Amino acid sequence: MTGELLRCGAGVGAALVKAECALNKNEQITRVHMALQDCAEAKYWLELLNETGCLTEFEFSDILNTCDEMGKLVVAQIKALKVEAAQGQKN
Repeated sequence: MTGELLRCGAGVGAALVKAECALNKNEQITRVHMALQDCAEAKYWLELLNETGCLTEFEFSDILNTCDEMGKLVVAQIKALKVEAAQGQKN
């Protein structure tokens, strides 16, 4: 389970880096959305690790809060990119 958490946690950063290299705004939005999916998956693995006693309550709540904050930032980035894309279509 820890390997899965590491994979999807690193996947958030990897998807955001790939988004910066996107060929167009739609691809960038898709890649940032993939980061959001990895963030959601990380929360799933965190919850399983907590339920099986692999994390202390402090570790769980601290990491979960960080994951929630990261998810909020990614959602804000998706919204901003969609606004940019819509403005680009108007011009």
